[in-house]
Amino acid sequence: TSCWTFLNINTKETFEALQKVIKDDPRNSFAYYGIGFKHYCEGELMETIEFLNKAIELNPTNAMQKAVELKQKAKNVMEMICDANAKFESDNIEKAMKSLDTAEYLDPDNEKVQKKIKDLRIFFLRSLVEKFEENIGEEVMAECNKLEAETKVQQVEKLVKEGKFKKAKEILEATSETEKNAEKIVCLKGQILYFLGSLKEAIPVLEKAAKLKPKDENVKNILEKAAKLDKLIDGATEKMKEKKHLESIEMLTEVLSVDKDNKLINQAAYLQRSLAHFSLGNSTQAFNDFKMFESIKNDDVEKME
Repeated sequence: TSCWTFLNINTKETFEALQKVIKDDPRNSFAYYGIGFKHYCEGELMETIEFLNKAIELNPTNAMQKAVELKQKAKNVMEMICDANAKFESDNIEKAMKSLDTAEYLDPDNEKVQKKIKDLRIFFLRSLVEKFEENIGEEVMAECNKLEAETKVQQVEKLVKEGKFKKAKEILEATSETEKNAEKIVCLKGQILYFLGSLKEAIPVLEKAAKLKPKDENVKNILEKAAKLDKLIDGATEKMKEKKHLESIEMLTEVLSVDKDNKLINQAAYLQRSLAHFSLGNSTQAFNDFKMFESIKNDDVEKME
């Protein structure tokens, strides 16, 4: 059992054997130490601390020095993880990530603990994305009141120029397409979908716009960018699924070079590249990309509402 314990093999059998020892001898400190160590190997920090505390309590001698050291390591890592959760709940993502960096540094060799820390990072990022999407406000009526003297198409054109694509889309969807405004509406719709990051919806609309206005260089330019971005993003996503994270990072880096004005696409690319770096264990690069994701959210994306 001792060999199984410290070689970290036969986990189920080891637990059963050590539990039987404790049942027969409830004051066997080494059995408690063994169970604590097995919990540590499984990345179960609370259970690690519980059993190692019991081992130290039963045998407060130098024989339990390793148990004392292991308990302190587990406690330090768990405190950093708890601190990261608290910082995240307080919307302080930068400090939350730093706490996870510290947790990784404190116990770099425990694969199960490292995996839990990486999973927590990804959970933080995904939760932020969901929160961001849920908090996108739509104050279309207020904007309409300011522009009530203008036609709906004129309102949309103005909003597109101001970068307020979400409001523009809402108004455009309520605008009837007539023979007179058909070309403008199709062109505007293609642009809006593109800048809202809906590339697969934007491409067929932009293709229609290009046929209606074959000499419009702006439409042609946006269509080319949309097609290129769509191909790159699909490719990067496939590489992520195949766990070819370096290739995914290369594609996402190219995405970021296509159009600096498409904030939502760039924001999504920074986020996806951050996750790719996390998967490779590149904490610094992942955090830098996530900061870029956050800066776009704070500085630019809110202007689209």
